[in-house]
Amino acid sequence: METVRMLLYKLSFRSRMTISFILVIASAILVTSVMSYVIATRELEGNATSQSQETLSKTAQLLDEQLKGLLVSSLTLMISAPFTEMVNHATRSQTDAYYADLSALQTPFTQLKMTNPAVQSILISTPIGEFFPTSYYRNPAFSFASSPMRQAFDARPGISMWAAGHEDELFTGRDRVVSLVLKAFSQTNSDIYLVINVSESAIKRVVTSNLGSDSKHYFLVTDEGRYGFDPGAEPLIPETNLRDWALASKDKSTAIYKHEGSEYLVNRAALKVAEHWTLYSVQSKDKLFRQVERIKWLTIVIIGSGIAVAILISHALSALLLRPLRALQRTIKQVGLSNLDVRYSSGYRDEVSQVGYKFNAMLDQIGILISELGAREKEKRIAEAKALQAQIDPPLFYTTR
Repeated sequence: METVRMLLYKLSFRSRMTISFILVIASAILVTSVMSYVIATRELEGNATSQSQETLSKTAQLLDEQLKGLLVSSLTLMISAPFTEMVNHATRSQTDAYYADLSALQTPFTQLKMTNPAVQSILISTPIGEFFPTSYYRNPAFSFASSPMRQAFDARPGISMWAAGHEDELFTGRDRVVSLVLKAFSQTNSDIYLVINVSESAIKRVVTSNLGSDSKHYFLVTDEGRYGFDPGAEPLIPETNLRDWALASKDKSTAIYKHEGSEYLVNRAALKVAEHWTLYSVQSKDKLFRQVERIKWLTIVIIGSGIAVAILISHALSALLLRPLRALQRTIKQVGLSNLDVRYSSGYRDEVSQVGYKFNAMLDQIGILISELGAREKEKRIAEAKALQAQIDPPLFYTTR
């Protein structure tokens, strides 16, 4: 602190004035710019967050509509005459009616596929056999009755279940599908199941077509802590940690996820048709808030430019305000060179000008004193001359003898 004060004492008055102007103007620019940046960034971040959530909610609604259409088509199939007849035959264990029922069900199968192009395969499991479109090739090595999907369905309440993305082991194509499992309406036989396999890529397209390219990660999560569809080769969140992560963000529509030094904005939207599924979008904050980054650099440029302008303005203001002092300084310098006729003049009426006019009065007084001193010196010299002359001249009595 002492060093700063000593340096301040060594500066000229103009330098101190210039520095003061620079500090005042720069502080005003800095405070204004920072406040503007904070307000703008909060507004942009809020808009980006709400827009991201709104986009995800619309995507969830779109996916719900897709799944709802599939569910309605499946229920329509289950109340069709061929299906009802097949249920009656299965209830009475009429195995001899299998081929007739299989043939009759081909038309409802075709109608369901035409209504929902995303449907990959259809299977009805009954005590008298399995029914499916004859254009499909059934995998004989895989039985639905003993499958994990059947066990998971029986372990939970309700008459419907959505199974997360998996390979279609019911048919030889082994495509990745998302399955809808329904139990047939029957009061006497509960072993009739309808399995609708939907192409996983079709589900992905529904999601990605609305989220756009800015969404780096997007995925469905089931209540069992599994991905609803394949998240890719390197998912942002490993499936082993997915359940805990989903539970931690369950009550939040928006959350921040940190991964490898980066921050991601997480938005969630629960599906209504698939009640135990939640759609998530995870976006990089750097990409989502890139406008904020631009504003930050723009603010820095504005502050730098403002300080540069403040320096120029401060020099100009200092020169303007110091004009009366400069004029007084020049007057004093001329007086120091023994030019007592110089006088201070200024159009300003400030304190410095008042000092200058006082200095003029002092010069006038000095001039008067010098004149008086000169007059007294002149009179003194005259008196001395007269005295000397009197000493030189002979006395009168010497001249009369």
